[in-house]
Amino acid sequence: MVYEAHTISGNLNKDPIMLCSPEGASALLNEGRSLVFLVRHGQTDWNRELRLQGREDVPMNDEGIRQSEECAELFKTAKDRYGISLSSIYSSPLSRAFRTAEIIADKLEGVKAKPLGIFTERNYGELSGLTLEERKINFPKGERQAKNVESVPATAERMKKGLARVCHPGNRQVLVVTHGGVANALFMRITRGRIGTGKNITVNCGVCLLAVNRELTIPLAYNLTGDDFLDYIEKLYGLVNF
Repeated sequence: MVYEAHTISGNLNKDPIMLCSPEGASALLNEGRSLVFLVRHGQTDWNRELRLQGREDVPMNDEGIRQSEECAELFKTAKDRYGISLSSIYSSPLSRAFRTAEIIADKLEGVKAKPLGIFTERNYGELSGLTLEERKINFPKGERQAKNVESVPATAERMKKGLARVCHPGNRQVLVVTHGGVANALFMRITRGRIGTGKNITVNCGVCLLAVNRELTIPLAYNLTGDDFLDYIEKLYGLVNF
């Protein structure tokens, strides 16, 4: 089930969220905007341990590989059934993200994954490598207490610039594999605090959808997986003209 954004509580939430109906999304895209599929990488051991990764190059574990293969199959199904035709696949250069992108690209064929540094994870400074419990003990005031942490607004602006760079009339269906921290920072900014950092958790290999041009980054959906993703795409691609 996809929940409307107004149902979100103050607790960290992993639920899928529809911010714009497929009908509304198609209108935005038919004005010439690019559709961005923003995917979080597959699981790592640090994810499983609730250890903050930041820019440490932690590889995916076996479960992460399985999740990536499942995500790739989902995009292949959407391609075969509904006509998704990705013009580009970009990725954070960190191995957990780039390997996820490669797995998806291999399944779809005809498009290669390209690493772009602007899509890398947030710099968590002194918080990097700490578990949730260690953060509570060592930095009880959170990010504001730690040194060298990239702020949520700075991260969101970095992501918006990166998306504006790769989205243009010749690049209308774009997949970007990135990280939970940057995805949530972006959504925190573009939903004006309704969802994102401190409220929601992006699931490994969950898909967020955006309508993007050089001026605006518009949120469409958050944390879609499985049938929720396919249902949204079926309705959307029945209405949009790329």
